[in-house]
Formats: sequence, C-alpha cells, structure tokens
Amino acid sequence: MTININADSNGDLYPGLCHGELLSAKTRVRQSNPIRHQPQKALILMLFIILIIALLNLNMGCQPKPKEIIESIEKAAPFKTPPGILRDRDLTEHLKARWNQRKDGYRPRTKHLESTGDPKYINRLFLESSPYLKQHAHNPVDWRSWNEATLEEAKSQNKLIFLSVGYSTCHWCHVMEEESFEDKEIAEYINKNYIA
Repeated sequence: MTININADSNGDLYPGLCHGELLSAKTRVRQSNPIRHQPQKALILMLFIILIIALLNLNMGCQPKPKEIIESIEKAAPFKTPPGILRDRDLTEHLKARWNQRKDGYRPRTKHLESTGDPKYINRLFLESSPYLKQHAHNPVDWRSWNEATLEEAKSQNKLIFLSVGYSTCHWCHVMEEESFEDKEIAEYINKNYIA
C-alpha cells in the first residue's frame, strides 16, 4: 500500500491525496474554518481594532495635559515655577492671588528679575508671614516652611528633606544663599532630588 503525501506552496501536508484531490480538500477546509484559512480577514479585523484604539487615543490627546494647564496659568502670572518641578494648579493660583495682593513698593530680594523688576521665580515662602522666610521667596529653590505638610510630601515622594537653617544676621548664611540657592543649576538639582 502506498500513501502519497503532497504539500502545497504554504507547506501544508495532505496525506494520500493527489493534486486534484488536494485542491478540493483545501477548498473544503477553508469553508469549514474561514478565520483560520483566510488570515487576510483576521488581519483586516485586527487592523480595524488598532485603528479604533489609535483614534480613541488621538481624541484623548486633544485634552490639555496637566503640565500644559499649569504652564498656561503660569504664563498669566508674572513669575515662573522654580526649575526642576511641576507645580499643581491650586498652588499656582494661590501664589498668583497672593502676588496680586502684595503691598505697593514690594521689592523682591533676588538677582533673578525680569526687565519689569518682577521676580522670575516665586516659591511657597511667599505665602508665609515671617519676614526672614519671605526674603527667600524668590530663590529658584522651591523652599517650603517646616510643617506637617512638608513632612508628608517628603514621605509620599520618598525624598530626603534638604533643610537650611539660616539666620537673618548670619553673614555666611547669606553667602551660601547667593552662591548656592540663587544658582539655577544647583536649585534645579535640589528641587528634583529633595524636598527643600
């Protein structure tokens, strides 16, 4: 007894069939399982699903991202966010409102000034009542006052606290501020890696 094994151009084996029977068998198999033997339909369906997903993602991309919202708010304010951080909208609005309530003749104590005399940067110390803390409100370091919220923020972001304990009449404290905390690159490093 002889068993013929034929293969078509795809390498599918059809034992015991001659060429004419092979074509007939392939037709029957395609009719019985159209998805398996008509990969072009499955491919078209898969491409259609991918297209739908892409369109949904594209539509979602039309919504402003949080960073874009924050940047648009900051463009309206006379100051920039300290380097190396993303600031939430509520804090930016709060700082902007406090800036608009500042006393006449207010002079920011910083070398980072716009041509108008307004500060380039503002940090959370601008919200404090202490005159000493307010001296540092326009450093590019994103300073915070020492409180529970600061400790919680450090814990939630898993960052170390960078603590500067200065004194208003300390000569070397002012030197350190001018040489380090007013330096944009150093401030950016501190802002990215620590809670200050």
